[in-house]
Amino acid sequence: MITIYMGFIGWFLIVLAIAIVVGLAIFFSTGIYHVRKGRIYIIEKYNEYYKTLEPGWYYFMPLVYHRRAWYKTDIQVQTFHLNNGNVINLYYRIADVAKYHYTAIKVFDKLMDVVNNNDDLDDQLFREAFQEIGLEYIKVERASTNV
Repeated sequence: MITIYMGFIGWFLIVLAIAIVVGLAIFFSTGIYHVRKGRIYIIEKYNEYYKTLEPGWYYFMPLVYHRRAWYKTDIQVQTFHLNNGNVINLYYRIADVAKYHYTAIKVFDKLMDVVNNNDDLDDQLFREAFQEIGLEYIKVERASTNV
């Protein structure tokens, strides 16, 4: 009887040890980040900005560091339908990822204000507005859709 009981405890301890090792391996593997080419990650430590990651492999301690967002680094297009019926396509690239990330809620509201409150939309106006929100202005295409 004692032999059976000791055998059960031995197997139980082996299974428990394996479960702990596998659990720890899974826990620590959640801190591995792979940033793909053409992207940038925002990492926060205790819910505050910590670092911007370029493409490559990284490791950060789980529960301390968190990936909050990722953004494309190539040229992007945003289409705006103006109050006067015109349509414009704005081409831009994210220049300051942290600045863009933490003002993202206001980004397109700000751009809508710029395009709707100015009759003469020149490149300098866009450059200044984009710079305030961490974007690099590339160009604007105007199209009329008065139907």
